[in-house]
Amino acid sequence: MPDFNDAPISDPAEDMFGIDPFAQAISKCILSMQEPLGSVVAVHGRWGSGKSSLINLVRHHLAGKDAELTILQFQCWLYRSEEALAVGFFRELHAGLHPVLSRSEKAIKALGKLCSRVAPSGPLLGAAAGAATGNPFVGGIASSVPGLIGNMINTDESDESLQQDVAAALKTSGRRYLVVIDDIDRLSPEEALVIFRLVKSVGRLPNVIYLLAYDRNATEKAVEERYPSEGAHYLEKIVQAGFDLPEPNQHELIRMLEARVAEVLGDVDSDSQARHGNIFCAVLAPEIRTPRHVLRLANALKVTYEAVRGEVDPTDFLALESLRLFRPKVYQALRSRKPVLVGLAQDWHGHVQDDVADRYEQLFLGEEPESDRPLLKDGLQRLFPALQSIWSSTHPASGTEWTRARRACSPMHFDTYFQFSLSAYTVPWAEVRELLENADHGEFVTSKFRDALGVRLAEGRTKASFLLEALACHAVDMEFSKTGPFLQALYSIASDLCVDSDVDRSFAWTDNRDRLLWLTKEMTLIRTELSERSEMLFEAVQNACLDWLVHVAHYVFTDHWPPQEGKAPTPQDECLMSRDDAESINQVALQRMREAAKDGSIIEAKDLAFVLFRWLDMAEDGSDEVWEFCNAALENDRSVGRLARAFLGQSRSSQAGDHVWQIQDRAHVDGIETLMDADRFRARLSEVLRDGRLSSDDQGTVERFLTAWDAQVN
Repeated sequence: MPDFNDAPISDPAEDMFGIDPFAQAISKCILSMQEPLGSVVAVHGRWGSGKSSLINLVRHHLAGKDAELTILQFQCWLYRSEEALAVGFFRELHAGLHPVLSRSEKAIKALGKLCSRVAPSGPLLGAAAGAATGNPFVGGIASSVPGLIGNMINTDESDESLQQDVAAALKTSGRRYLVVIDDIDRLSPEEALVIFRLVKSVGRLPNVIYLLAYDRNATEKAVEERYPSEGAHYLEKIVQAGFDLPEPNQHELIRMLEARVAEVLGDVDSDSQARHGNIFCAVLAPEIRTPRHVLRLANALKVTYEAVRGEVDPTDFLALESLRLFRPKVYQALRSRKPVLVGLAQDWHGHVQDDVADRYEQLFLGEEPESDRPLLKDGLQRLFPALQSIWSSTHPASGTEWTRARRACSPMHFDTYFQFSLSAYTVPWAEVRELLENADHGEFVTSKFRDALGVRLAEGRTKASFLLEALACHAVDMEFSKTGPFLQALYSIASDLCVDSDVDRSFAWTDNRDRLLWLTKEMTLIRTELSERSEMLFEAVQNACLDWLVHVAHYVFTDHWPPQEGKAPTPQDECLMSRDDAESINQVALQRMREAAKDGSIIEAKDLAFVLFRWLDMAEDGSDEVWEFCNAALENDRSVGRLARAFLGQSRSSQAGDHVWQIQDRAHVDGIETLMDADRFRARLSEVLRDGRLSSDDQGTVERFLTAWDAQVN
C-alpha cells in the first residue's frame, strides 16, 4: 500500500496479510458460474480491512482466465446523491451491455424503458433514461430524450415483459458480465440502500454476476432502520453468496506498524526499549485492527513529527498521535489538563482517594468503553506519571530526567506535543547541543547568552532564562573538561543575566541567579569529588562579576557555617567548596568589594543591597568602612537613585477568594540604619525627587521607593 494515498494493492506479491488465497477462492467461484441469473456475491469487511485490495486481487486472478467474461466497474462513491447514483448505475450498465443489446432494437429499447421506471421520479427521469439508453442510439433508435420519455410513459408494456426482452438478448449473447460495486460503505445509509434497490430491481438478468463489497454490520443496521420489518432478511433476498473477509493477522499488523514507525521515528534507544514496548502495547496495539489504521497513523506521523523532530520524546509523541487519531476525546481531555498531568496542580488533596480516582477516570476516559479503560489507564500513567498518584496511590519521583528527555510530562515540553511546534517554554535542542559542544569557547558562550537576552519567550521571560534551565537538565551531557571554562564564561556575565523580566513569581520568586546556581550544582555535585569541584569553582568564580562573586562566596560559606542557630553544616558531599576554599573565596570577594567601593563601581552592582550587607558581615571593621562609603554616596544624586533602586522590592499578597496574587512595591529598609544615616537618606530622596535632577527612570524609582517607605512607616 503506497504511502499517503491509501491505495489498495493490485498484485499478489504486495499481499502482507494473507488475503490473496481468499481472492483466488472468490475468483474460482465466479468462473464456476456458467449460467448466472443476476447472481450476487458479497464480500463483507469493516472499514479499512482490505476489501478494495481483495476486489483488485479477484480481478487479477480473473484476467485472461475466461475470454467470455466482461468486467464492469461501478465506482459508486463518485456519485453523491441518490439520483446521481441511479444515473451512474444505468450509464455503466448500458455501456457494458450495449455491444450485445444493440444487436436487438427491441432489447435496447426495453432496457431504456426498464431503467426509466426504476430511476427516481421527477426532473431526473429524462437524464436517467438518456444515460441508460444512450443518446443517440446506435442505428437511430431515438433522436431525442423528450421523445423517448413519451414513449416510456405511454406504454402498456409491463416491467416483466421489458425484462424478458433484455434477458432474451443477454441469454443468447454467449457472454457473461461481472458488475463490481466496491466502496458501498463510503456512501450514506440512504445512498447505500439505493445500490441494493437497483440491483434487486434490474439485477435479475441472465449471464450477469454482481460482486459487492461493504461493511455488513453497518449496512444491516441501515437496512433495519429503513425496513424494520425485514432487517437483515432484506439483504438475504438480494445476496446469494456472502463471504466475510478474513481478519488481518494482528501480529502482521503490529509488525507492519513497527516498520512504518521506524521509517519515521528511527530506531528506539536501547535504554528506552522497555518503556517504548509497554506504551506501545497499552496505547497503540489495541487501536490497530486493519491495514488502514496502520497507514492512517504512519501517514499522520510523516506530517506531524517532522515539525517537532528532535524536540520531543519519540515514544510519547507516537502514543499521543495515536490517541489524537483513534481516541480524540481522550486526547482533548489531556490537552486541556496540563497542570494536573505535569504535576503542577494537585487538586485531589483532602479528598477520598477512591472518589478522586473515579473523578479523573471520568474526566479522561468517561466516553471510552469500560472494557478499554484498564489498558488506557496503564498507558496514560506511563505517559504522565503524575496520574499514578491518582490511580495507583504511588508517588513517582520527578526529576530533571523527564525534562532532559523532553517527555510530555515535563512542564517545559508539554505544549510542544499538542501544538506541533516548539513550546514557548522550550529552547530548540539544536541550540542546546551547540552550546554543549562549544562550552569551552568563552566568547561563543557569552555571545549566545547576550543574544538570548534580547529574545522573549513564554511569560515575557528572556530566552537566556530558558537556556539556563535547559542546560541544567543536560549538564551530564557536557564533556567534563569543558565545565570549568563554561562556568567561567557564564560567571563573567552573571550580572547582565539578572534581569527583572526573568523573575518567575508563580511559586517561589526564582530568578537567573537561582537558575545559574542550579546549573552549577547539576554540573558539579554528582560528577566530582569535593576537592575537584572546589578547585574548579574557585578558579571560575575569581574573575566573575562582583554580584555573582559575592553570591557564590556567601552560598559556599553558609554551607559550612550556617547563619541559623542550631542548624547543622551541609554534608561535605553536598558542598560546592571545601571549608578552606570557602574562607579564601570570601576574602577574594571582600577585597573585590573594597576595590569597587574605592573606584565607585560598586554602586552599579545589580544586587547592591545584598553586596552592601555582605560587605558589612565579612569585614572585621565593616561597620565603619561601609558606613563611610554609603554616607559619602548620599552626596551624589546618581548614587542616591541607585540606592533607592537597590532597596526597592516587591511583595505579593492575596485575599480570600482571590485567584491571583497582588503585587505591591515594598521598601526593604530593615537594617538599613546599619549601613547609613536613614534620615539623611530619606531627606536626600525627597530632595532629588523635588529637584528633578535624575533620569526619568530613576525619578520614577525614587518616587515608588519613597511612597512604599512612607506607607510602611505610617
